[in-house]
Amino acid sequence: METLAKSNADSRRKTGTSLSPAKRKSRASLAATARWGKSAGQRADGHEYQELEPSEAVLRAATKAFAVSEAHEVTMREISDAAGVSLQTVYRYFPNKRSLISSCKDHIVKSYVDYLDHLIDLNDEPETKLFSIALGLNFVLIYPDKMRLTYLRILEMPAAMLDSSVGPIVAPYYKRCFALARKMCFPNAESRLITLISAINGMSQLVSLRESIPELNDFVSSLEGMSVDTMGIAFPGVDWASVYARTKFEPYLEEV
Repeated sequence: METLAKSNADSRRKTGTSLSPAKRKSRASLAATARWGKSAGQRADGHEYQELEPSEAVLRAATKAFAVSEAHEVTMREISDAAGVSLQTVYRYFPNKRSLISSCKDHIVKSYVDYLDHLIDLNDEPETKLFSIALGLNFVLIYPDKMRLTYLRILEMPAAMLDSSVGPIVAPYYKRCFALARKMCFPNAESRLITLISAINGMSQLVSLRESIPELNDFVSSLEGMSVDTMGIAFPGVDWASVYARTKFEPYLEEV
């Protein structure tokens, strides 16, 4: 009987069932280190994103990676290395690549909507507030290299506006825009803003022709000109050139 008990104890020691919780946790951590190259949740010293929370670091690293490569070409391992966290940490927050891509899309849209809201807050008059929005939207077309994340392969803006996850982010911004248009006493504020966005999207079709038609290049390169023209289409009867002179504007700076 004593021999059998000793045999069972030896068996438990071999399988690790007799280890204390602390020792089992330590052993698991060592196993993770051996597998991923760093312990779960550990940040790389001196890393680009080391000041961020792990989930935010992963999100920014993934967004940056998807901006330069097709999503299917980017591996979760590459994202974990770029974020300075373990692969296990990536999967803790994002169980698969689809969920990570969806979160990146939300991150991009929220960042840009926050920027447009900031432009609204910079200005005092309804006219300058609304014109600042046109400047912000046209800025994407004039300087796509400065806002490359808005052109991510994983994000098509018109489709994103209809996305159920993005809708709650965008809706408050559009409500602010509608309120501004109403303050300007324009009827059908919603349809006029839709016209504005449609006009700006139409202007975006000219961007691809800039190199082949010098005159068009000069026109498309003018942020003021595009904004005055698109606002004139949606909200006629206003001297938008003079409004531009009173409008406060700041370029969009991506943080990834």
